[in-house]
Amino acid sequence: MAIRTILAPVAGTAIDQRVLAMAFKMAKRFDAHLEALFVAAEPQDAIPIVGEGMSGLIIEEMIRAAESETEKREVSGKAAYQAAFDNAGIDASDAPTAEAKPTCAWRKDNGREDETVARRGRLFDLVVIGRDPKEASASLTFDAALMETGRPILVAPEVAPTTVGEKVMIAWNGGVEAARAVTSAMPLLRTAKEVTIVSIGDVPYGRACGKALAEQFRWHGVRSSSRG
Repeated sequence: MAIRTILAPVAGTAIDQRVLAMAFKMAKRFDAHLEALFVAAEPQDAIPIVGEGMSGLIIEEMIRAAESETEKREVSGKAAYQAAFDNAGIDASDAPTAEAKPTCAWRKDNGREDETVARRGRLFDLVVIGRDPKEASASLTFDAALMETGRPILVAPEVAPTTVGEKVMIAWNGGVEAARAVTSAMPLLRTAKEVTIVSIGDVPYGRACGKALAEQFRWHGVRSSSRG
């Protein structure tokens, strides 16, 4: 598998800068297309459950407040995208180019952010996302990307590193989940300068050990060492 398309959800929060910084680095490294996705919440989804005794005026005010908050988030998210785009120096494009090169595009959808990211994320090779436990909506979106897209995700750290994936550590237990993670990460592993496989304790009976994984990596041109 090659990384040709990358999805980066943008929510109009402080997380956006680190997510976009990481996403643009990955797009440039793999000559991939990056889509920055902003999901505008529907007003009825953004307000609390309406009680029977709530007046129509109050409901209208809540809807307007929700719409205003969504607009502010969109402006903030697009500003973060524009700043990252200007800094990256790559082309904007909505369609594949004749030559392999990094491109990017801004996309806006309407609906629930977690549901939209889950649905759209299944179409991409990689999802770059941030995590903020203090924001409930961000946690829902993170969980959707992790559990419902079926795609590898890259969690953006608070400070974007200078390089990405030059040194890789694999936490290996010989299980199905670990095997799938390794397969998804193969584009990074092939280009890494150093790959270390770490196992804590004995690998359960019936599962391949880290040394066996290292031997298989040689068929992919991946040089690695095994510990544990």
